[in-house]
Amino acid sequence: MIGVPAGFVNVVESKERLLETCLRYRVQAILAMGRKGGSNVAAAICNALLYTAADTINPADRGWQ
Repeated sequence: MIGVPAGFVNVVESKERLLETCLRYRVQAILAMGRKGGSNVAAAICNALLYTAADTINPADRGWQ
């Protein structure tokens, strides 16, 4: 779960509730607590996860030379 909504009304409370729910159901999450967030933050997190995952793949295992 990536929870980084932008600063709208009750955003802090929404993020706290999301955190509680993720903890209750043991869902892994990346949350930006406070008022910061938005689509640019979510995109940066997704890109970081993809680049990290790509570094763990051995190109030879995929037939690349």
